[in-house]
Amino acid sequence: MRGDPAPLPEIRPLVALAEIARTGSFSAAAEALGYTQSAISQQIRRLERQVGHRLIERSSGPRAVSMTPAGEVMLRHGEAIAARLTSAAADLAALRAGKIGTLRVGCFESAGAELLPAALSAFAREWPQARVELVEAEDDAGLLTLIEAGELDVAYVVLPLPTGPFECVELLDDPYVAVLAKNLPLAQDPGPMALEQLRGQRLASYARMRAPHAIEQRLGRPELGAQIVYRSHRNSTLVGLAEQNAAIAVMSWLSARPTRDRVTIRPLIGVAPRTIGLVWHRDRLPNPMLRAFTALASAVPLARRLSAGR
Repeated sequence: MRGDPAPLPEIRPLVALAEIARTGSFSAAAEALGYTQSAISQQIRRLERQVGHRLIERSSGPRAVSMTPAGEVMLRHGEAIAARLTSAAADLAALRAGKIGTLRVGCFESAGAELLPAALSAFAREWPQARVELVEAEDDAGLLTLIEAGELDVAYVVLPLPTGPFECVELLDDPYVAVLAKNLPLAQDPGPMALEQLRGQRLASYARMRAPHAIEQRLGRPELGAQIVYRSHRNSTLVGLAEQNAAIAVMSWLSARPTRDRVTIRPLIGVAPRTIGLVWHRDRLPNPMLRAFTALASAVPLARRLSAGR
């Protein structure tokens, strides 16, 4: 005969556990959650008694806490619950504020310049009463954080995504290119360019990207990282450096496309393109505006052309 199942843990201690892991200390978790430190400690002790395992290793020092193996198990569930509660709070806040008719869209620079305008133009024709709030970011890491917290409805991102409560759709593949001053010998041939031709050249590229998308990893040549003498979040800065022959810019075609009359753009051979997609929170309330925007963004002519390899 099976024993009675263990009682389910309360939600508050699980949220506290997730916050302790995030901040690294009981005091910081208490401040973030609006409790006293003793209240947080009591919640964790109650949770440990309930599950029958020590969850946190405690020692002296302001940040000297770490999860036990049992704590890691509970943490995975606690983080998921905390994310769902945050998402639910965002839905309720939107309902109270009358923002159910608002679509919050996040984008990074090249997607905002080259993909978003056509998508929003089509969306405005189908949803003329809808309000759109735009959030722009230097890269997509911050956008993913906002999606998970329920502060954005949809965002342009680079795939694949990290683990999280995400659903996504692919829009297009965006090839990597070399951007060169028109007077350079390497610029006289507009055809595809081998990575070997970059050896010994001064390079410019993106300042910060999520680990799978760092330019050195994309190129598959870690040694080229030492040749990157300039890094910037702004596409216009990278193109300007190339135009003035300060460096050869290595960037995506979508990022360089608006300036193609000022510089020579050569596709890079053997470099996997970045894949741009749309992401949203899989656990949020169904949103017909989100479904409409996603469909319209997928139908943007430039996105269709690039995804077809033209």
